[in-house]
Amino acid sequence: MRGEGSAVERISAYLLLQRDVLRGCPVGRMAGDAEVLHSAALREVLARTFDRVRELAVEALRDDVRRAELRCRPRGAHDILTA
Repeated sequence: MRGEGSAVERISAYLLLQRDVLRGCPVGRMAGDAEVLHSAALREVLARTFDRVRELAVEALRDDVRRAELRCRPRGAHDILTA
């Protein structure tokens, strides 16, 4: 979610990235795998992956708020900046 464009453009590009639909999402498959859910070590890997995606999205949004390219209500800005 780094690179050129606004935060909304970068996040949208990440979410709309064309993927091989027959393979599915590797992280999503892990999240639904009973073996992963029963393993503390694998759950930790999965949690770190989701945390990193969230961090990248928040970083992009914070950049746009700082540059005044993203306007949001005060509560919305608080949620973004404290996420």
